[in-house]
Amino acid sequence: GVVKKALAEGSPEGDLAKLDFRCGRIIEVRRMPSDTLYLLSVDVGEDKPRQVVSSLVKHYREEELEDRQVVVYCNIKPGRMLGWISDAMLLNATKDRSTGHDRCELLTPPRGTKEGTRPMC
Repeated sequence: GVVKKALAEGSPEGDLAKLDFRCGRIIEVRRMPSDTLYLLSVDVGEDKPRQVVSSLVKHYREEELEDRQVVVYCNIKPGRMLGWISDAMLLNATKDRSTGHDRCELLTPPRGTKEGTRPMC
């Protein structure tokens, strides 16, 4: 059908469908021994939360992140920052990045979206 054609292997839509984006909730926020990094625990509807190292310190206070709903990129290759594994990435949009006065905002699912829900168009 139409959906199968749209998701055909090698098509832009098919490539996008391979990305594992999920709605999640930040359940714990800890400041890292760094001026820029937080260590987050994010519930994405799995048995255990994902650990995320994120450079949001200059954009959000800890209390603004706790219990916040977010959109999470889950099938990235885990990376190491300051010795900590980060096994997912929070999606955000940034404005005026090249000016030094950038504004970063986390992408937010609709209020009440269940953790683990996959965003759809």
